[in-house]
Amino acid sequence: AESKRTITVNLGIAMSRVAEEDQVAYGDANDMKVWLFDQTGRCVQYIPVKDPQFTGRDITGDPVESVSTEFDVTDVESLQFRVLLNTDGLEDENGNPLVLGGETTIDEIDDLTFQFGTTMPDGDNKVPMYGKEKEPITIDNKREYSVDIELVRAVGKLELFFTRENNNSPLTINSIKLEHVPDKGYLNEDYTP
Repeated sequence: AESKRTITVNLGIAMSRVAEEDQVAYGDANDMKVWLFDQTGRCVQYIPVKDPQFTGRDITGDPVESVSTEFDVTDVESLQFRVLLNTDGLEDENGNPLVLGGETTIDEIDDLTFQFGTTMPDGDNKVPMYGKEKEPITIDNKREYSVDIELVRAVGKLELFFTRENNNSPLTINSIKLEHVPDKGYLNEDYTP
C-alpha cells in the first residue's frame, strides 16, 4: 500500500566515559533494552541486547554500541526511542524484580524508579543508564535513518573541596556525613532532596 513502506533505523548508542581513556573498561555492560515508539506512544519495535559490547567510538571517543533494525511503517510520523542499560537484577520500590519488555509503555519507562537487589554494581559501566531521542519520519522515499542516543548514568556525583590556610597549616577531616540520601534510583528524573 502507498502508506506502507520499510525503513531501516541505525542507532548509535553512546556511553559516556567516566575515567581517563586508559582506565575505562569497555564492553562490560550487562544488558540493554531498546524501544521504538511511534508518535502516539505505540511500541513498534522492542530490541533486547544481551551483553552489549560498545566496541565502536563516536566523534568524541566515547564507546558506542550499534543497533540496526528494519520494519514496516504505516502512518508513522515520528519515532521515539528509549534505551535502558543494566536493568537486569534491579527491583521496584516494593522489592519485586523489574520486568521490562515489549509491552512496557513509554510512560512506564519514563517514570521508572528502581532499587538495587542483593548486589551493587561492580563497575562504573554497570550502573543503570537511560537514553531517549526522537526522530521525524519524512513522507518522501527516505528508507534509512541514523539516530544517535547518549546514555545518562543513574548516579549522583559528589565532589568535596578542602582548602588549607597555607602550605604549612594542617588539614584534618574528622567526619563527613551525607543526609537526604534517596532510597530509590531515578532513570529519567533529576532527584533533588
